[in-house]
Amino acid sequence: MGLKGTANQTQFEDHPVGKYSGVVYRFSHTGIRDGQYGPKERWLVGIESEDVEMEDGRPFSAWLNGNLSWGSPDKRGGQGFPKFQEMRQDILDRDLTKEEWYDFDAEVEIIGVRVRYKITHAPKEDGSGNWVNTEIIERDDDQANVEMHNDPIIHYTFEDYQAYKEQRKAEYDTKKDGGAKDDDLPF
Repeated sequence: MGLKGTANQTQFEDHPVGKYSGVVYRFSHTGIRDGQYGPKERWLVGIESEDVEMEDGRPFSAWLNGNLSWGSPDKRGGQGFPKFQEMRQDILDRDLTKEEWYDFDAEVEIIGVRVRYKITHAPKEDGSGNWVNTEIIERDDDQANVEMHNDPIIHYTFEDYQAYKEQRKAEYDTKKDGGAKDDDLPF
């Protein structure tokens, strides 16, 4: 049978370049991607901006992603240091202990934490827009009165992430089609 795709019709605004404050609201395990050294698990972290909004008034989101690589607590820093562990340490504003190195709880460590982050743009080779690059600068010293526009989203497994994507697509399709019809109702 196979799959049939459609072109993405949504035009997203690029997050403006600069340094901002935002709140981490999302962690998702996004599946496995084949790479140069074999299949790698992937992760995605979402940061909701507190400083800049899109034209429609919603806060911009900034995104970090990478391979879900744990590395070794005995080999810290330098080339090859896992981006995942670096992100955790940046948000916690300290080194991970050996005990917590292989034990990650997004809800405890990163969700709801205010961070300072930096956005840069790099033009896409095909001229179709920009790559928007996000870098966490540091945990913000001010953790008081943290509010999130978005509900926290946590997916520890790829299956949870896939189910979430399907639910969001169904909600979008229903909204796009003008809401539920009488014959769509489950009773």
